[in-house]
Parts: sequence; C-alpha cells; structure tokens
Amino acid sequence: MQQEDIDLNEPQASAEQLQHFRRLVDFCRQASGYRILLVSEDALIIEQMIDRRALRIAAHWIEDILDRADQDDQMFLQVNFADDRKLLVTDRLIGFKPQPRLQREGAEHAVRRLPRVVTTPDLASVLGAMNESFDRSDDRTELATLRVLYDAILRGASLIGFEVSEDRRKLLPYLHAEAHDSSARAVETKFKTNA
Repeated sequence: MQQEDIDLNEPQASAEQLQHFRRLVDFCRQASGYRILLVSEDALIIEQMIDRRALRIAAHWIEDILDRADQDDQMFLQVNFADDRKLLVTDRLIGFKPQPRLQREGAEHAVRRLPRVVTTPDLASVLGAMNESFDRSDDRTELATLRVLYDAILRGASLIGFEVSEDRRKLLPYLHAEAHDSSARAVETKFKTNA
C-alpha cells in the first residue's frame, strides 16, 4: 500500500474511536509479528511479518475493541468495526472469519469443516493440500472441498482489506480442472444414456 491509497476526505473519527485506535496501534507496536508501514492520527497500515501482507485500518471504522485471551492465556484484541466486520489481532497474526459461498455444489460439507477464524497463512496450507489432492487422486471430492475452503478464506481476507488478487490467480488451475472434470462427466453420462 502506498500513502496515496489513503483518502484524506474520509469521515473524522470520534474521540472514542481515536482512543480505540491508539490502543490498537500500541498493541501492534508491542507485538512481535508486525511491522508498521504507516501510522497517522487516524490511519494505520501494518504488515504481518510471517507473509508480508499489509492491512489498512482507519480509526473511524472501529466501533469497539475487546480484550480476549486464547487457550494459552495469550492476550489478543478483538476489533469490531461499525460495518460488522471483525478482526482478531494476536501477537503475530490477524484472524478473520471465512466467507463461504453457500450456493456452490458441495459447499455445505466444506463449510462444516471451516474453522471459525482463519488467517492469511491458511491460504498457503490449503493450496498445498489442493496440490497434493490433485496429484494423487482421481476422486475430485476432496479437491472440490479444499477449493471451497480456499475460496472462503480468500473472500474473508478480501472483506477485511487484504490484497488477494495473486491468491485468486493461484486458484485458476483448479477451477479449470473442475470445469474439465464436469464436462467429461457430462459427456460420459450422455454417452451412457445414448448407448
């Protein structure tokens, strides 16, 4: 992200929003997993060190910040935005809710497998599993499930502001394979019914 990406005509943050925002900035400064690319009175761009993904947060987006702790009693922040988006900011990663497309065939099974919170490094994990599934199996059920999972993580990351266009391109070969498999099944079915 570049400095010109910030809209100087954005709404002003309230005193309460600025207080929440300063708390978030302080947390990110103390955390081990982020690099602050830009900080102003009401805007923050942080980069996750683990995968070098940047995220911009404006003070006027913040509705509330809650203290949370994980099962190991490690503190993190839950950042609630006014538009119902949420982030979990831990010491090293930003967590968010995956956003599955429920109308896709096979999505119900995949949605049940989705964790409640995901991170951008999960994209690499699911892509690796997709590569393994594609290479070892003629049964595309697992691959289709993984594709739905990957897409849900992509959509969630995009919704909170991560740039995911390169990750979308990595999904294209699997979409083409799925379309080819669907066409082959349709031809096979047609051939069997006409025989």
